Amino acid sequence: MTAPMDFDALMDTYQKALRGRARRVLDQEDRIPAAVLMPLCNVDGHVHILLTERTDEVRTHQGQVSFPGGAEEEGDPDRLATALRETHEEVGIVPDQVRLLGQFDDNYSVMGFHVSVFVGVVPYPGKLRLNSSEIRDAFYAPIDLFTDDDNEEEDTMEYQGKEYTIYRYRYHGHDIWGMTARIIRDFVQKIVHAPQ
Repeated sequence: MTAPMDFDALMDTYQKALRGRARRVLDQEDRIPAAVLMPLCNVDGHVHILLTERTDEVRTHQGQVSFPGGAEEEGDPDRLATALRETHEEVGIVPDQVRLLGQFDDNYSVMGFHVSVFVGVVPYPGKLRLNSSEIRDAFYAPIDLFTDDDNEEEDTMEYQGKEYTIYRYRYHGHDIWGMTARIIRDFVQKIVHAPQ
């Protein structure tokens, strides 16, 4: 693990990088609108990402590691509201505890979702309240896990006749793959490793 850093200064750098670039915007006409929060936190001077492991009872992505988030609902005024509402519902972090850094690239999931990705800082240690019908577990993965190429596994997967490249990272018994791994990998390449 890298040496501890000035966390607040680093978050300011991430914020400038997020707001200073043209993010990827995708057309959503035939997709289900959804949003997630990539929650970053300061664990002893090191950046960690709060991730969840879904239960087997949820409608999609059963048992997978994901960010807090989900489908847009009728009462949500915008996608950010969706991400913050879902974060509160799933892990108990209220919106005013999130320091929003910015919006990252849009993503499509193979399950038909158009996902807006928001990045924010959340408290650590924080008292999480997991929604047991949706979330089996929550854990903090160091961002260093994703910056070291030796930790990355690459494979292909076929879904509905199409072949996809998938990335996978393993951490303390957790298997981080699919869209979650792809978003983190992109974030590391475009934001964490962005020229200062």
